[in-house]
Amino acid sequence: MVASLAQWNSSSDASHDSTPPPLPPSSQSASLARFAEGNLSLSRALYTHSKLLVAALNGPAIGLSAALLAHFDLLYAVPSAYLLTPFSTLSLVCEGSSSATFPRRLGHSLAVEALVLGRKLETDKLLQVGFLNEVLYVGAGELAGVVVGKVREGLEGKDREACLVSKRLIKEAMPDEDAT
Repeated sequence: MVASLAQWNSSSDASHDSTPPPLPPSSQSASLARFAEGNLSLSRALYTHSKLLVAALNGPAIGLSAALLAHFDLLYAVPSAYLLTPFSTLSLVCEGSSSATFPRRLGHSLAVEALVLGRKLETDKLLQVGFLNEVLYVGAGELAGVVVGKVREGLEGKDREACLVSKRLIKEAMPDEDAT
């Protein structure tokens, strides 16, 4: 997955104060149900994806975008990247299956800091707990190419099917996210 912007966020625009007109309760429920189903569908698509998912963070990942990164198999970042999941600050609950994936990837205490307290997680902490594979000291514009090269080098000479089966076995050893 490659983004050309300096940050990846959930597309919420907090730069202005305009409030949309309220929806009737039935429309609100329908909208919320569609949003929740879309969110769950996207999370499930990432969690069940058969191929290696690789992310290269060239800047901050915020909200749902940060939450979804926990589904990726390999994560690389520049030093200035960070994750921010300000759900509770925005009166929202955790998104993107992060209530299941963050404790598994970060540990319980750090997951609570991120998801409940809305604390920003810097690359040094993410690397220390094993969320990131590597922090790369390259320009943001070079990051994608460097990561593609690292992954190609890592997979070179390896049996494709064996790699994919190994990924599937790793996923099967973890609790089912649909059960959480």
